[in-house]
Amino acid sequence: MPYLDANQLEWALDKVTRAKAAGKRIIMASHHQFFTAAETVGDINGTSPAVNVKLRAQLQHVLASVDVWFWGHEHTFEAFQPYAGLQRGRMLGNSAVPMLQAEQVRLSLVVLGAVQGPPCCAC
Repeated sequence: MPYLDANQLEWALDKVTRAKAAGKRIIMASHHQFFTAAETVGDINGTSPAVNVKLRAQLQHVLASVDVWFWGHEHTFEAFQPYAGLQRGRMLGNSAVPMLQAEQVRLSLVVLGAVQGPPCCAC
């Protein structure tokens, strides 16, 4: 299950703290997802939680300050309702480019899997 090592966590928390103190909006971006509706984020004692519990434990006290968190990993687009302490989670995986409805219909008839592709890595 992905997590931030000590140096990464210190850096991320410092950036969030400084941005919040300066009255700036906070946008986070990562490859691996904080939570998912379609896959799992790892295994804990034989269970597959939807939320990355390691990242949640590391970042829970700053999540309320995060305006939006963009992540990829899954090859789809999803805009989530508030969940797990995060107000706006957005998955922007490969092939998640917004399109007009007519374009989506045309693409889905020509290229199967234009919105949902294979996993991007074996991690």
